[in-house]
Amino acid sequence: EQQIWNTEEKSGRTALTEYQRLYSAVFMCDSEINNGGLAQYFVNSSGDQWQDALAGFKAMGFHERLAILNEAIAKFGGTGPSTNRTTRQDQLSKLYNRDDTAFDSLDDRYYKSSEVIEVLTTRFVLENPESFR
Repeated sequence: EQQIWNTEEKSGRTALTEYQRLYSAVFMCDSEINNGGLAQYFVNSSGDQWQDALAGFKAMGFHERLAILNEAIAKFGGTGPSTNRTTRQDQLSKLYNRDDTAFDSLDDRYYKSSEVIEVLTTRFVLENPESFR
């Protein structure tokens, strides 16, 4: 993890391998959701990487959490949330104006998921060591 954070801080996300980007996106998505729910994830800059998080959950073998994130993304409409933070915040504001409990049940399901982030992310790293050297 530290290698990924150091590389990203020093050289940006483009310096990461594809699997490192997926790992980073899943880690940040999970951290944000556990800190304040899906709304917090989408309102913050880490939500810019929602497509990598979605791909990461899928590549790592998550089922419950992948389904939850897919349902949250669907609430933004056909194209999903913008990858531009300001635009996504506007989308989120409109979504909450229609339904201020939009993510509540999804947050609850996420918190109760039996899928252990550390297990599936570590397995992903061990299965793809060449991408994490």
